Amino acid sequence: MSSSVKLDSVKAKLKSLLLDLSGFDLEELDQSATFLELGFDSLFLIQFSQAIKKGFKVKVSFRQLIEQIPTPTALIQHLAEKASDDVLPAAPAEQPAAAPQAPPSQPVPQPVPMQPIQPLQPIQNGAAFNALQTGAATGTVEELKHLMAQQLQVMSLQLSMLTGGGLAPGAMPAAQPSDQPADDHTSQDDTSTDSKALMVIPPRDETLKEVPKPERRRFGPYKPVKKADDGGLTEQQKAHLEEFIARYTEKTKTSKELAARHRSHFADPRGIYGFRKIWKEMVYQINTVKSKGSKLWDVDGNEYIDIAMGFGLNLFGQSPDFITDAVREQLERGVEVGPQSPLAGEVAELLCELTGQERATFCNTGSEAVMAAIRLSRLYTGKTKYVYFNGAYHGNFEQVLLRSSKIGNRIHVSPATPGIPHSLTEEAIILDYGDPASLEIIKEHADDIACILIETVQSSKPDLQPKEFLHALRTLTEEHDIVYIMDEVISGFRAAPGGAQEWFGINADMTTYGKVLGGGMPIGALAGKAKYMDGLDSGSWN
Repeated sequence: MSSSVKLDSVKAKLKSLLLDLSGFDLEELDQSATFLELGFDSLFLIQFSQAIKKGFKVKVSFRQLIEQIPTPTALIQHLAEKASDDVLPAAPAEQPAAAPQAPPSQPVPQPVPMQPIQPLQPIQNGAAFNALQTGAATGTVEELKHLMAQQLQVMSLQLSMLTGGGLAPGAMPAAQPSDQPADDHTSQDDTSTDSKALMVIPPRDETLKEVPKPERRRFGPYKPVKKADDGGLTEQQKAHLEEFIARYTEKTKTSKELAARHRSHFADPRGIYGFRKIWKEMVYQINTVKSKGSKLWDVDGNEYIDIAMGFGLNLFGQSPDFITDAVREQLERGVEVGPQSPLAGEVAELLCELTGQERATFCNTGSEAVMAAIRLSRLYTGKTKYVYFNGAYHGNFEQVLLRSSKIGNRIHVSPATPGIPHSLTEEAIILDYGDPASLEIIKEHADDIACILIETVQSSKPDLQPKEFLHALRTLTEEHDIVYIMDEVISGFRAAPGGAQEWFGINADMTTYGKVLGGGMPIGALAGKAKYMDGLDSGSWN
């Protein structure tokens, strides 16, 4: 295989691999930008490196993707040098070059040969159209298909003439009625993907309530900073960055020293958040020693205004007195594991009163609450599949660390982070939030779906608030015995005392809470209708 052909083969295979993992087309990205500049985080790059090793039989480490092979262009070149020909797609046979011909002095319009179109017997009284609507009279339906195929053939020839092209005699076969089912969309590309993780997107069902389609925004790769002609920073950018790094690292030097001291034994994913090689000296966590109200103080004595407030959970600011006092009093009395606190029932009663639900339970985290909700929905419905949406965050357990991408007319579900077995994708249906097409897919697979899990206002896209879509989902779940779960771990009690449910006017079957419910303390809660929550008391739960 020649070097140029091998480069093309590597690029084609890498394009397919990247599309499968991330949903992004390699051709749409700036291939001279680094993977980090394109918005691919460290977890994705680890997963990407594993997929490269499996697909190309070439070991490319995460560190190499950061430092030595940091761009798509460099990676393609590296794989072309290291990968063997037998792991690459077969190159098309090279055609002998045609002998050059001198152009005619005057262009002569050439007629476009047309394949004779077979005559079709007239359709009497619109029988085929009626048959198509009722599903009867197979013969007339086939006639209609034949007619449509002929019309498409004529349109293709007309377009060719308008664009100045020509068709060789016999290049387009006469339309014939097809023996294949009309909904068979299997393509050559589809056969190379695990069929268990693929779902065919059904045709539009006009009986569904029309839902406004939100503006689609791509999430992930973004434009890198403008660079000099040689690919590096401009002199002005370089000078400013160096000066800023020097000031920042001097101001927070104790935090940086602590990060360096404990890096070998403390695995902290937040410690590398926002990493870029050009500013790696300032990528470390700030260590705080005190917090109160809207302020934080770090180990170097610097004072900060806290605009995050514990990722939004501290509605009353850092360390509010009434929470600090209550925690102190309880610590003095003791914190027991096993026996039940007399406050548990009272808090459950207040939570049900606030949310409008009938029963509630408590656990350690919001993730555990979501796990319990999915399990209870399966217990109640006897079905196993579950639905949630791209861009949502439902915790850190494997069932909700999946994502989907569209390949042709199919949806491909894959793990969103390394270490998750592909077998978990078989029960998950991951769709696009606010997209009317998602309603059709849910209706198509309703008999297998136990629950729909919704982060009502996604933390990654807070401007997307599809009220009509949420109400259409509520209608579908009631019609098809699907449990409607609202994940209000982040959104709970913000817009209204009853949370997003009250704000959007929807009564969910079960709702999960956490974070804000504990006011800074770890807690998770699940509230719902009694018929679903009763599973917690049943022997089948244990």
